[in-house]
Amino acid sequence: NIVAPVTIAGHIVLVGSTSRAVYALDAATAEILWTRRLTAGVEAKIAADDRACFVAGIDQSVWAFDLSNGRVLWQHFTSSPLRNPPSRIGDGLYVQIPGEGLVSFNPAPRDKPDGEVRWRSNAAGDVVSASGNRLYAWEARSRTMSVVDAASGRVIHESRIPNAVQLQFTAPVDGDMLLMGAAGRVESLAPSRRPAPAAHAAPATSAVEATASASADPT
Repeated sequence: NIVAPVTIAGHIVLVGSTSRAVYALDAATAEILWTRRLTAGVEAKIAADDRACFVAGIDQSVWAFDLSNGRVLWQHFTSSPLRNPPSRIGDGLYVQIPGEGLVSFNPAPRDKPDGEVRWRSNAAGDVVSASGNRLYAWEARSRTMSVVDAASGRVIHESRIPNAVQLQFTAPVDGDMLLMGAAGRVESLAPSRRPAPAAHAAPATSAVEATASASADPT
């Protein structure tokens, strides 16, 4: 069974299944290019770049597979089953891991078959976009937006947006934020382009440059 959206990477369609398999198909012909069998299923959308795809599995592992042939590039074992989707944005790979927080990986480590962790953060949610040295993570359950320093994982600012039903960015890097409210109203907000403040500086006053007071409730 397939419960997560498919991922399109060039001419390849990637999909994970709860029947413990990852499939890569030709987008034009639907021919299966390769299959990887895991010890447990996949419920999260797969991330990909031009050389690899990244899978967060119920088998408690973050996997990196060669996009062209499915060869295992690395496998990072965690303490919990993974249901949050990995995010491949900028030069990083980000996964929200239960018990560990938001974890940043080097997507292409050299000679590290168990992967390379760059940092761990207490930021809530999944990384959905980046701008400059800032990452934007969204947790739908609590409707919380976290702004995170991409170099260290430090949380710069956190805002609750209680009226947001859905949040999207127009692009994974330097995109505008689109918020849909409960009444069907859609707002477009521009993320701050200012550099992240130093660790000893006061936190930013807003997650975005222009957040309507009726939509955002900073905490």
